[in-house]
Amino acid sequence: MTVELEQYEKRIIAFIDILGFREHINQTIMNPNHFKKIKDVLNFISELKQDNDQGTLSQKSIGREVTVF
Repeated sequence: MTVELEQYEKRIIAFIDILGFREHINQTIMNPNHFKKIKDVLNFISELKQDNDQGTLSQKSIGREVTVF
């Protein structure tokens, strides 16, 4: 890996951790409503990313970006 930056970049980083995620997933096996809630949350996060990339909230042109991993 080669580092090509000439200086540090200003960044704001936020981590969102869904506490007990494994247990939430286990609950989806027996509870279809719980499955829908988990799916809705993950889709909401995905929509935020898409809006950042292409939508009305897009700020990529000024160097602001949402990353999901």
